[in-house]
Amino acid sequence: MSSHAGPFELYVPQLVREWAADGAESASLHRSLPGTLVFADVSGFTKISERLAKRGKVGAESIVEVIEACFTRLLDVADSAGGTLIQFGGDAVLLFFRGAGHELRAAAAALEMRRTIRSLGAMTRAVAGVQLSLTVGVHTGDFDWFLVGRSHRQLVLGGAAASQLVTLEGAAERGQILVGPSTAAAIEPRNLTSRGGTVPRLVGTISPPAYDAPPLPPAQEMARFVAAGLHRTVAEGRVDSEHRTATVAFVQYSGLDEIIDQSGGDAAARVLEALIAGTQEALDARGICFQSADLAVDGGKFYLSAGAPLSTGQDEEHMLLALAEIVSLDVGLTLRAGVNSGSVFTGEIRSGSRRTFVTMGDPVNLAARVMSKAAPGTVYATTPVLDRSRTLFDLTPVEPFYVKGKARSVTAFAVGAARGVRAEVASADAPLVGRESELDAFRAACASAAEHSGSYLQLLADPGAGKSRLLKEFQAAGDSIDFHRVACRLYQSSTPYFPFFGLLSGLLSLSDTDGADDLRRLVTERSPHLLPWLSLIGTACGLLIEPSPEVLALETEFRRIQLETAVVSLLEDVLTEPVALCIEDAQWMDDASCQLVNALVSDLARRPWVVLVAQRPDPGGPTAQIRAPDILMALHPLNPAELEALVGELTRSTPLPQHRIATLVERSGGNPLFLLELLNAVQAGDDDESLPTSVEGLLMARTDRLANADRTLLRHLSVLGTGFDRSYVADVAPRGASLSDEELARLAEFVRTDDRGWVWFRHDLVRVVAYEGLPFRTRRELHERVGESILRRVGDNVDDVVPLLSLHFYRANRHREAWRYSTAAGDQAKAVYANADAAKLYRRALQASAKIDVDGRLRAQALESLGDVEELTGNLVGARAAYVAARQLSGDEPIVVARMLLKSAFIDERLGRYVTAVRSVRRGLRVLAPLDRTGDELRAELWGWLAAIRVRQGQFAEGARAGAEAVRRATGLGDSSTLARALVTLDFARSRLEDGADHAGTERALDIYTELGDIPGEATAANILGAYAYFAGQWDDAVAFYRRSRHARERTGDPAGVATANANLAEILLEQGSLDEADALLASASSVWAASDDQWSVAFADRLRGLCRCRAGAFEAAEMLLGAARAKFATLGAQADVTETDVAIAELLLLSGNFEEAVDLLDTVIAGDPARAGLDHLLPAIYRLRGTARAAMSGDDGLTDLARALELSRNHEAEHEIALTIRALGLASGWHGEPVDPALASEGRIIAARLGLGPRLEPTPGVLSGRRSSGPR
Repeated sequence: MSSHAGPFELYVPQLVREWAADGAESASLHRSLPGTLVFADVSGFTKISERLAKRGKVGAESIVEVIEACFTRLLDVADSAGGTLIQFGGDAVLLFFRGAGHELRAAAAALEMRRTIRSLGAMTRAVAGVQLSLTVGVHTGDFDWFLVGRSHRQLVLGGAAASQLVTLEGAAERGQILVGPSTAAAIEPRNLTSRGGTVPRLVGTISPPAYDAPPLPPAQEMARFVAAGLHRTVAEGRVDSEHRTATVAFVQYSGLDEIIDQSGGDAAARVLEALIAGTQEALDARGICFQSADLAVDGGKFYLSAGAPLSTGQDEEHMLLALAEIVSLDVGLTLRAGVNSGSVFTGEIRSGSRRTFVTMGDPVNLAARVMSKAAPGTVYATTPVLDRSRTLFDLTPVEPFYVKGKARSVTAFAVGAARGVRAEVASADAPLVGRESELDAFRAACASAAEHSGSYLQLLADPGAGKSRLLKEFQAAGDSIDFHRVACRLYQSSTPYFPFFGLLSGLLSLSDTDGADDLRRLVTERSPHLLPWLSLIGTACGLLIEPSPEVLALETEFRRIQLETAVVSLLEDVLTEPVALCIEDAQWMDDASCQLVNALVSDLARRPWVVLVAQRPDPGGPTAQIRAPDILMALHPLNPAELEALVGELTRSTPLPQHRIATLVERSGGNPLFLLELLNAVQAGDDDESLPTSVEGLLMARTDRLANADRTLLRHLSVLGTGFDRSYVADVAPRGASLSDEELARLAEFVRTDDRGWVWFRHDLVRVVAYEGLPFRTRRELHERVGESILRRVGDNVDDVVPLLSLHFYRANRHREAWRYSTAAGDQAKAVYANADAAKLYRRALQASAKIDVDGRLRAQALESLGDVEELTGNLVGARAAYVAARQLSGDEPIVVARMLLKSAFIDERLGRYVTAVRSVRRGLRVLAPLDRTGDELRAELWGWLAAIRVRQGQFAEGARAGAEAVRRATGLGDSSTLARALVTLDFARSRLEDGADHAGTERALDIYTELGDIPGEATAANILGAYAYFAGQWDDAVAFYRRSRHARERTGDPAGVATANANLAEILLEQGSLDEADALLASASSVWAASDDQWSVAFADRLRGLCRCRAGAFEAAEMLLGAARAKFATLGAQADVTETDVAIAELLLLSGNFEEAVDLLDTVIAGDPARAGLDHLLPAIYRLRGTARAAMSGDDGLTDLARALELSRNHEAEHEIALTIRALGLASGWHGEPVDPALASEGRIIAARLGLGPRLEPTPGVLSGRRSSGPR
């Protein structure tokens, strides 16, 4: 090991330095030294830890701050009395006193430490409401010390005297100092009491005798006494505190005292040497840190951490595999282990001349308690550890148990043998997108193999890039080739030929029970010349076969070459047809297997084999010894369109709003696994900025490859955001760093620069991981610096930077500035329809306002603005909650209260809560009743919205009355905006009540909205005019209006409005027969509406999609969709829409041959008097469908109904219905052998051509589809 005396010596106890200075450290593993030990446990830290854990990362950070403050004072006391720190264990310290008067000095230090802890009470009560105290054991005797281990020399204390010390501390109650008999014998009786017990307790004050500590010996080669997992961190200098996700474990060993008693200290040293060395071997191979060796009765315990101080990206898996090795060590001690994972806070505890690396947090406490429950020889693991391990294990459930500080029981499992590997999330049932070129390359290789010319392919992919999912597609794509796939395993990475065990067994048809006999039989039949080398082939197959004389005669260095030759020769004889051999996760392939793969691919041009090696990028790794591939496939990040398509498929049943999808896609950085994990987190209820642990672990492992200083610089840069002007680096850079060109080069994997001199994080999730690691105190300081720097640079011209000022002052806890700049930034974003950004800014402002005294009216304004933009993003529930909160803050302002009731009613109508919406409107009118004309404008708006709700309910007469009242009031006030809304509603109501009602009011409203620049109003009016044009058969005009509406909705960032316009366009496509195009538009619209819980619109889409399926002949799918639509409308109380859906169901019954049921349903609809209900526009279709069904049943009444349908169509000037009715007349006349009037037929063809009506599925009289249900009613 290299020497780093400076930093390493601070981590090494004085006792070890003395031992090393003697020069006998490597030869002498055991020493018995007299002295007094003080074992002090700070009572209350566990409670503080549990309370602060509820605060998340902030709490974990506070724990370390409190501990450092406490133990710095305690260790100063011990040092002044000549005590040396042996071990710091989180909330306990072990101190050793030697030399003259060691008993009195130890006792004096213990008493003074107790007083010190009591003096710190105010601080700890302020932080967590807990008063700290000490429980102390003090014991004097000859103690057994051991310095053991290979990769580092670990100081271990054991033996009967040490166990007595632990027992004393364990028996002490809060605030007590218990002393052993040898210690008590050296203390004045006045300082001892045994009241309430038999063990003496220390009381009073003791003046310690003078003690001149011997000088410390020179510190040389101290690195060998520091755990390998800490070397890089310690060697680079100061250890920065950081938040991390880590897997922590405790391993307890017992039975040491008996070995010492019966066989002596040297024998015990050999046992401990074997235990520590075996533990180190298991840990060091997997990047796990040996943090400490703590004291316990009859033995001790090891504290281990994976992910702290550095991560491998597979910390849970590595820890479980290591613990399985450790507890199986046969060293003559009883072993048990417990493991847990979660968010921790890491850093250094510094006191005087000593440093200790700590990993603290609630997960550590729970790991210790899980260990205490473990049975001898077992590993107990919590669910988070097992869930995040890719290696799967045999598990035995443990009876749930309760531990101190946890309200809920703990679920743990006893971990058995490794049994396989978990499939990647990305390889489950997610659709494959963006990998066409790789699929083409694989298919070409298969085609070449079919011509007996093989290829070697290598697939490189970062974790989560979709390697496993692509291999699954390869397997499915290889129809003409036999595909064999095996995976290397981390837990078998040192087993020679492990991947070939399964591969060759499958290729050679070797059974599990008689594999050796099967192999012998196969070689005898197909390759008898290879029989002398049968045992070598068996080795590659994982079979033990007696070696032949020829094998025994081989020199050792030639056996591998002969094995490879024999295996390849056998495969050439057996695999004569095209075959694909896939080895996955080859980064864990052993060297022997790599050499065998190299032999397989050495002459593929004459073999019908496709050899595919898939792995993570691993330059210089084991596969580097295989020749270069014929085809190299490196999976690139997916582009945004591909990722959006993936999310769309995965959220088909529970869609997300488009702005949330865009956020997830941007954060994923093109990585499918990251996208899926982010999506899972959002679907589980986390916010869009959450960071899944799985993603954090993978990215943390990448940043941990940086040197400490560079990683700290990266963390500080993360405060500036995804992209920033390089001139701001000075505001956040740590001391001694400046983001020089050399530093930029070292950070090139994570950041880049552009031509403007801006610096950009290559992946926002990397920035988030870097940022999440920063201590909160550091974050606040850096954000404050940046905020102040921005203000200095811009002076009074803050308009362009208010979003940045909002962020930095909010995270700096500068609440007043955060409120000011967040509201301003929110207003800016709202003005340009950046609705999702505006919502985030208003929420930030409101959170800041809760920390300061802000006028309730201003908060209400922010809440109202939040509701406005939430509604536009589709978050209707969130919008309503904001309006309700604003109303509650405005109790003495009737205008504001009424306006919030109006807006709440608007949301309730969108959510289909019509009764609640009407109630809110009427309540708003009552609130305004006492006011004079100051409330007139709002009264007009409330009447207008009451009209809209009644129209949606199908109560057109009442809607018309309310609309007329709104128009009257708005006209008198000159309120153009309210007048326009009322005109639109009134026109719509009258169109359902009066034949030939004009739409001049809606046209006027469109002009008003355009003049006012009211883009949402313009969209609404254009959409309704499109509907009028549609029903009038003016479809070109309808398309133009719908497109104008969609364009306006796009400008306002209103995805629900865009969906409405698309659905209306789809309705025209549906009538024209473009069923697939219509269905695609409707599916997209339905997804948007479902994401915002707009149930009426979802039902509307279901109805039209049901008609698409119906007219395509997919009757079962049509029945499901139409049934769902009808049920939703009925639940919403939208009776008019229920009736319209019944007409669509009748069409389904007609086309599927259920003519009688169709007639019965239409008779029911007619009996409901559609004209009176304002649904007379449906009458042409109703009589057309009924007439067609009757005609199909050979009834004469059918032609009468069709004639009635034609008359009604002409009365309504519904040209598309005229054309459809003429078609139906032609069809029915043909069934009856009567020709249709040629002039009439010509009229129908002309209208159909002008409207673009395509051919339709037609019923066949007397033929049933086999569908005999009564239809979805």
